[in-house]
Amino acid sequence: MTYTTISNHVQAEYVVKKSRFIAQLAPIHDEEDAFNFIHSVKAEHRMARHNVHAFIVQQPQGNQRIRFSDDGEPAKTAGLPILNVLQGFNMVNVC
Repeated sequence: MTYTTISNHVQAEYVVKKSRFIAQLAPIHDEEDAFNFIHSVKAEHRMARHNVHAFIVQQPQGNQRIRFSDDGEPAKTAGLPILNVLQGFNMVNVC
């Protein structure tokens, strides 16, 4: 199977009914990179009510490490849809 990844951090913002949504996508090499990125986003946006995330890491032995969090949103309504988008584009080593 062919996978896709990214080389640079990207960000987009969307405002709906006075709610601000900021999406960020960053290249990662392992879970530690993912968690470091997640913590840096939370620190940058510490006033945000929710910082949902998802990531996929392609491991050397061929399996993938997949994680997501809804961060207080109703179960499987935020992190899982993000994960589904990443998987839909066959992306790996992204958070």
